[in-house]
Amino acid sequence: MIFKFLKFSNRSFTLIEFLIASFLIVILFLLSLPIILRIYININEASAITTLGKLSAAFEVYRTLYKTYPRGLTDLEVVNPTLGFNNFLSSGESRGYAFSSVSEDLSANTFTVIAQPKLSGYTGKRSFRVDNTGNIYTVTGDEAVPGIVTVDPDSGGSSGGGRMY
Repeated sequence: MIFKFLKFSNRSFTLIEFLIASFLIVILFLLSLPIILRIYININEASAITTLGKLSAAFEVYRTLYKTYPRGLTDLEVVNPTLGFNNFLSSGESRGYAFSSVSEDLSANTFTVIAQPKLSGYTGKRSFRVDNTGNIYTVTGDEAVPGIVTVDPDSGGSSGGGRMY
């Protein structure tokens, strides 16, 4: 018969063959975990940078309305509910980062918002900050390295060099 090679046997997988196939799948999954974790960290860091840019713009809107910067993140609730900060402001957390506002000047002529990973190494590796200039910095220890992203509060656009990860 010409189609003899298409004949299927009733033989099924043995337990050893099934265990070997399962073992190979588990090894491939374990090898991909560091890559998946790094992608997750990159997404969280990019989200933190974007949120800092939005917060900087919201601080400027508040300053335009009230002629002073807000003393904290919760003061931004009165700016505009359409900015979408209400749920965020109640917790101060977003995508694995905790955000806090630091008022260095009692007359509220400046502001600084800091974003720190909730679990360093798992939700993010770097901390960021934005100040009243609109520049977003990577915080390394006590110093801040400028040049990650520069946000122009007037145009809402971003420019600047540097790698984000």
